[in-house]
Amino acid sequence: MLNVLRELKSSSASSFYWLAAFLFLLFPSIYVIYLLDSFIKTEQNAQKNEIRQSFTGTLHSNTVNLSNHWINLEKSTLLQNSLPGNILTQTGADSVIIHDKKGKMTFPVTFDEKASLSFLFSNELQNIIIRSKEQPAAQTAKEYLELSRVTEKPTEVAIALIEAARAYEEAGQKVNALEICSKLMFIDKFKNVRDTKNNLILLEAKFIFLKLEPKRSHKFTEVLADLVFMLSSYDAPQITTEQRLNLSQKITSTFPDIFLPLSKAEKIALDLIKHTPNPDRRNILLKTKLKNYWQYTVNGRVTLIYSEDTLQEQLLSTLELAEIPDKTIISLVPPDEKNTDSIVSTEAAYRMPGWRLSLNFIDPLHLKGLIDERVKIYRMTSSLIIGFSLLMGLILLRDMKKKVQLADLKNNLVANVTHELKTPLASSRILLDTLLLHENIPKQKLQDYIRHLSTENNRLCNLVEHFLAFSKLDKNQYTFQIKTTSLDELIDYLEEAINGRFVKERRRIDIECIEENVFLNADIQALVTVLLNLIENALKFSDETEKVKLNIEKRDLNKLSFTVSDKGIGIPPKQLNQIFLRFFQTDSRLSKEQGGCGLGLSIVKTVLDAHQTKVAVSSKLNKGSQFSFQLPIIKEAL
Repeated sequence: MLNVLRELKSSSASSFYWLAAFLFLLFPSIYVIYLLDSFIKTEQNAQKNEIRQSFTGTLHSNTVNLSNHWINLEKSTLLQNSLPGNILTQTGADSVIIHDKKGKMTFPVTFDEKASLSFLFSNELQNIIIRSKEQPAAQTAKEYLELSRVTEKPTEVAIALIEAARAYEEAGQKVNALEICSKLMFIDKFKNVRDTKNNLILLEAKFIFLKLEPKRSHKFTEVLADLVFMLSSYDAPQITTEQRLNLSQKITSTFPDIFLPLSKAEKIALDLIKHTPNPDRRNILLKTKLKNYWQYTVNGRVTLIYSEDTLQEQLLSTLELAEIPDKTIISLVPPDEKNTDSIVSTEAAYRMPGWRLSLNFIDPLHLKGLIDERVKIYRMTSSLIIGFSLLMGLILLRDMKKKVQLADLKNNLVANVTHELKTPLASSRILLDTLLLHENIPKQKLQDYIRHLSTENNRLCNLVEHFLAFSKLDKNQYTFQIKTTSLDELIDYLEEAINGRFVKERRRIDIECIEENVFLNADIQALVTVLLNLIENALKFSDETEKVKLNIEKRDLNKLSFTVSDKGIGIPPKQLNQIFLRFFQTDSRLSKEQGGCGLGLSIVKTVLDAHQTKVAVSSKLNKGSQFSFQLPIIKEAL
């Protein structure tokens, strides 16, 4: 089909027929495909509507379950009076923010500079702080310890002692550091002392003690348990979230076996407060400024914070999955996510604005499988119609091809025969009329006239031979006599044909053959015709002073190469793929002057195709051309 279309397209006389045939095939096929697509879409919509009607009730019953989940949270009294750890355990939330009845945030406990302890450091304490940057740690520790004995401010005493312990730790004097930490831990007046950032100094002393005390000691175990309990407890005195997170991180880094479960929850709450100092406390599910985190506030006081994964897991666990049909899955779709493949979709719950409850097939192709059974008949029908259209189109195109080829052949043949025969006949007639009109023609002139008549006669004979050969080959009436032939016999036939055909140009033809006793399978007459046509073209398109060479040589052990080369005008690169077409001429002006109808190379290609070989062409403008082909060698004559 493609070859037929390509040949029709290349013919100048077939444009209208080619376009008509193309449209004949195109429009019915498009219309059938359009109908098939419409039928499939109709079936898909029908299937989806049936599924929606059967599954809608299931979704609505589950939206009630989602609403009840949030209502039960509202009714929970435990949420109003429990500590953060209990709330997280009860609700399964990732974090929580708690406000009291007056709207003050009680968890997480953040540092409030206005409410922090405010006092002025004494000049002596400030001087020690400045000197500590330049003097040895041991000296600094002694100065802090001395200050703790003379100052009257409890907070300054505690600060001086904790800084002295840190300085002794830095100086490597563990005993002194442990002694100070023990004093801070076990003297009641330091129990609730805080620094200027509202952090309990007691906790800092306990951590330093744990770093310095041997791990196997009884005191180490006791202090570690006490510190972990204080960090895990949310009873008074309250620890600021910043201090709790800081110490929790230090403890888990120093003692990897210790696990503080609420540290992650407290960090989430603190990050949310930093992004949103005054969070929205409406009792609906809202997206926070933390990526993939949502919040829901119960009674305006307890704000539960969920990651999207946790939220999905909890809410889906409230659904009645037993009622979900086989091969389907129910999912919750957030407001900013699209779900175009859902079978049925409905609003999740009035407390979850923008969320949708969606039902999908587990396998996206399942719906297609349900529809395929119903559309098989449409596919079969459309295939038959398209196949019938293509078959009829092929028959039409083949018929058109034959008619167009026949018309082109007739037109080209008549035009070329008329033109090519007219020139030698006209020349011969003029020469004969001249001879008849003049009785006493000089001998030399008479010989010139006779020689011109012979040349025109040869030209006429060559044209007739080309036309006859072309006609036989085109109608498949020529039978190739391919048989074992010696190269010497081929050369003899070729030289005889050259001497008879190229009398005037014989001196310009060189034949070089370095092989002997070589045998080929070939039609010797057809092969001679091929070589004569190549030589004739080389002579025609090269200067009269340049020679044409025919080289016959072995390229390898199994093949014999024939190469005809000249130093003529060459062939334009764009025409290399066209020179073997019938009636094609590279230089029509030169062809008119020297004769030719554009059939020589077409005959060459046809003969070589019959010998199952190809002709290779290489050419450069104004530097000449080279035509070559190869034939297999027969080792012994049969």
